[in-house]
Amino acid sequence: MGLDKLDTSHVFLLGIAGAGQYPLAEMLLDMGCKISGSDLKPGVSGEKLRQRGVTVYEGHDPSNLQDATLLVITAASNDNNPELVEAQARGIRTLTNAQMVAIVVNSKRCLAIAGTHGKTTTTNLVAGLMSRAGLEPTFYIGGVSRDLGRSGGVGKGEFSVVEADEYARRFLEYHPDAALVTNIEADHLDYYGDFENLKAAYHKFATQARRLFFCADEPNARLLGEQFLKERGSGVYFYGLDGMADWRAANVEPNSLGGNDFTLWQGKQMQARVSLALSGLHNVRNAVGALAMCITVAPHVPPTKFCELISELQGTARRFEVKGEKNGVVVVDDYAHHPTEIAATLASARQRYSGRRLVALFQPHTYSRTKALLEEFAGAFSLADRVALMEIFPSRETDNLGVSSVDILSRMQHPGKLEQVLTHLNAHAALKEILQPGDVLLTLGAGDVWKVADGLL
Repeated sequence: MGLDKLDTSHVFLLGIAGAGQYPLAEMLLDMGCKISGSDLKPGVSGEKLRQRGVTVYEGHDPSNLQDATLLVITAASNDNNPELVEAQARGIRTLTNAQMVAIVVNSKRCLAIAGTHGKTTTTNLVAGLMSRAGLEPTFYIGGVSRDLGRSGGVGKGEFSVVEADEYARRFLEYHPDAALVTNIEADHLDYYGDFENLKAAYHKFATQARRLFFCADEPNARLLGEQFLKERGSGVYFYGLDGMADWRAANVEPNSLGGNDFTLWQGKQMQARVSLALSGLHNVRNAVGALAMCITVAPHVPPTKFCELISELQGTARRFEVKGEKNGVVVVDDYAHHPTEIAATLASARQRYSGRRLVALFQPHTYSRTKALLEEFAGAFSLADRVALMEIFPSRETDNLGVSSVDILSRMQHPGKLEQVLTHLNAHAALKEILQPGDVLLTLGAGDVWKVADGLL
């Protein structure tokens, strides 16, 4: 289906301020569409859209639809939502967020980035590199890019760059010219049921791409890549720190930017020495993947150009975002909400702030993820000196499944854990009792734990 088959004279986005809808709203505005939408908590994103002339309603009501010709919903939308019910009664065409995004990005040479971790950062790297190289890409990112100044946009160039989210099989809407898989771990099992179903979805996603990039350092991504290499024989590339990868980083060492320098190799050919501002070895992998994809799909741009440009990129909001410093305490906010991500973020902080005490405040995200990964969460904080937990952020879930942050706390053997579970009401006071000049506070989670960071500053 193309845009020419849709009446986009007035597009209404349900949950317009959410991480999925907000970048789509920015894309539709670039396309000249009239848009409006609703959200229970419009917040900062809603206000930014209002500043661009968008009508954003707080709360859901049938009258909000006005003269809408197209409704876009999310995977989390409730069938009983009054705006959805009204749209159905009036015969207004309804699409999911993934379907609408796909209509836009599939109309160009689509570059899709998927994976349990790192897809937002890698998508931003690819979009940022292409933008700085003058390729004017269309892009859709699940976080606000500090390099592009926004989450979504429509460019004049031939490429589109999209963060391909696996939840509810959203990424199966895309048909990429090239796809990249950072890693595959057990997540979203509330939807998939088991890990095998999740891996099958990734396999299906990969079949829809013409060229494929897999991280050689991640076992499940590598295994999937080897299957496709055996089937196709060509057009399948591996990247990472692994010495046998097609694209690899060597001679990695910390730099003055807070990240790492490394030498980029393609096979037996050295491409360039690269300086990366993003912290952590996981971001070295993400950078190698982004460079491999850009250099491969845009051969008319000198590889050294991409390698030079990547040093300028700062990443996305809520990905190791240094929020500020107060009373000698540095505050860093990060979206990490899976045990692997938490461990990687703490490793980055340990490298960047060597010798300083790390205090981690973690807010678990969704009851289903917490219940499925209790033991993993309990053991993810070994690199932190002090650990505090907040109550679970439920997101789309209403059933608590009999689990709470207390279940993580009871399993945690960390000697520096705070024995009580914090709320937004007492988090500031509790942290002020813990924090000392010279400390680094990391607020971690996909919910609203960032409000604690902002409040402390």
